[in-house]
Amino acid sequence: MSTPGAIPPLRVLERILRDVTERLAREVAAPSPEAPSWNELEWGIARAVATMHGISALLADQTRWDPGPQWQGFLREQSRQLRLREQRTIELLRALDASLRAADCSAVMLKGSSLLPRGLYAPGSRPMSDIDVLVDAAASDRVAAAIRDCGFIEKHSMRRHRVFYLAGENAPHSMTEHVSNPFKVELHTRIAEPLPATKVDITSTLRPAQVPGLVDYPTTGALALHLAIHAAGNMRARALRLIQLCDLARLAPRMSDADWQVVLVDASGVRRWWVAPPLLLTARYFPGTIPVGVLEMARAACPRRLRRAADRAILYDVSWSRIDVQALPGSEWARTPLEWLRLARSRVLPDRGGLDDLAAARAALPWLGRDRWYEVSHLRRIVRWTLSRPPRVQTLSTVRAALAADGSGK
Repeated sequence: MSTPGAIPPLRVLERILRDVTERLAREVAAPSPEAPSWNELEWGIARAVATMHGISALLADQTRWDPGPQWQGFLREQSRQLRLREQRTIELLRALDASLRAADCSAVMLKGSSLLPRGLYAPGSRPMSDIDVLVDAAASDRVAAAIRDCGFIEKHSMRRHRVFYLAGENAPHSMTEHVSNPFKVELHTRIAEPLPATKVDITSTLRPAQVPGLVDYPTTGALALHLAIHAAGNMRARALRLIQLCDLARLAPRMSDADWQVVLVDASGVRRWWVAPPLLLTARYFPGTIPVGVLEMARAACPRRLRRAADRAILYDVSWSRIDVQALPGSEWARTPLEWLRLARSRVLPDRGGLDDLAAARAALPWLGRDRWYEVSHLRRIVRWTLSRPPRVQTLSTVRAALAADGSGK
């Protein structure tokens, strides 16, 4: 008999994570009347999967089965915490809008902050981990000052953004959703994703007319484009969350033909080669949400190798649920041998910016520093990637926390 809370062997854990992820994904898309016949270990891992994919509140709202008080208690508590975080996020957005107006500055609300007023989700159903904004580079310092006026402190800068935390907030309360987890603002001057090594930049499509305050994307298509490239980047990095596919699935029915053109074709008239994988995966888990014609156009523009990978991919393969560290995650996105070599080089010889980003992530997420994986040299990590299948720190840490918890979600 295994010890309660003990981590099973890696191959067993991999199988459970795969099975649980796929079952919960189907449950979000189409609730079933019967609960899975999982044991205590599997239900514990289900809590980790729900947390990693941001779907706890959706499961609380939609599931039609009651497997027991621990699971239901976990979902109810997560829903409560999400409602509290959403209320606080709305307050912070109002304060930031007022501060930007007073400073005569403009910032685009990105992703979740833009989805929130659209009413795609019931209140408190979608995680609101942070507030992302896009600003002109020339106005970056003025916007930063407006953010600080709302009580935020700039903690660090990364290649992609500057990060501000609400004053007085430090380490996260837990790895689950909790109102006491730090609230932060991420300030972006560009929106670009490495696919897999060369960055694809969509910034110009996302900028509306300059109006003081927090502003929305110029079109619904621009929002969908941002959701799609963010999902593509996370698929490439094996860091997708199911909630990202939910966003696309729920926004799609509100999109016009002109909106889909923004997603499929860039400003110069070239079809976007990278957009098929997130759209195909969304259609796989939420059938009927993406128009057939859109999927056909996206597939036609997608490179053959990437298209084959996208056609057979399941959520587990490209998400945080995947437990093993891969030597070259996302190599199927390379369109040329040179691009493949650039990806390999970035893994073997990460630049200073990549190492600084990792250090910033470890500082923001203390549990990453509890694993010896980050204590060994990068060379030794490369050897382990090549000769074995080491577990991912983030995924394993979430599983450990879920198995150690009492199931209440507090």
